[in-house]
Amino acid sequence: MFGEAHKALNAVERQVAPEEVMRAADLIATAHQVAVFGLGGSSSTLAQESQNRLFRYGVMVSAHSDPYVMRMIASTLKPNDVVIAISATGRSREVVDAVALAKHYRAKTICITAPNTDLSQLCDVRLTVAVPEFPDTMKPTASRFAFLAIIDLISVAAGYRLGATAQETLRRVKYNVLSHRKGTETRTAWRLTAVAASPALTKLPSLVLDAVHQDLHLELTVSFYQQSRVFGPSRG
Repeated sequence: MFGEAHKALNAVERQVAPEEVMRAADLIATAHQVAVFGLGGSSSTLAQESQNRLFRYGVMVSAHSDPYVMRMIASTLKPNDVVIAISATGRSREVVDAVALAKHYRAKTICITAPNTDLSQLCDVRLTVAVPEFPDTMKPTASRFAFLAIIDLISVAAGYRLGATAQETLRRVKYNVLSHRKGTETRTAWRLTAVAASPALTKLPSLVLDAVHQDLHLELTVSFYQQSRVFGPSRG
């Protein structure tokens, strides 16, 4: 399976044009909103992953895998909106129809799919890759590895295109996740225990060990306040 994953990634590197990746990134970075369409087990999961990658940069993005919802969302789109359509075959009728509807309302369209398909011929930016699927149906589809790589490429490129605004959004996300996450005391206690259990320290007098613990506590306290200053909840 690792070998097939490597082949899929190599196929992306060979077949996906860098200029198309940058075109997709420009559309995403300048869009009012981005709608991601994917139908079925693999493509719907990839659509959700696209949302997870892009919202961290401050992109207004939503993922949809219900055929009726895709049509309804496509009906609301405007010229400054973008659709990202994901399909392993490029022939999923519901996805193709939803993209056609979005284009009717002049939204920009990006596809992540196989080449020379109905979907690829319809879209403005074509991120296509031909990857032979595993003959063993028990294994994950090879296109999944390739499509994940493409999603990462356009997401990172869009983040760099957004620049300072993306960095600020990431900073806020990191701060608020870290401040909410539980277990700080547990991690600190674990680190103190690790220091106390060090072979080099277990032979030292208890007074010295107490001093080590106090120094480590001070280090952690200073680190915490430094993070608070760097990652504080800016309102700007």
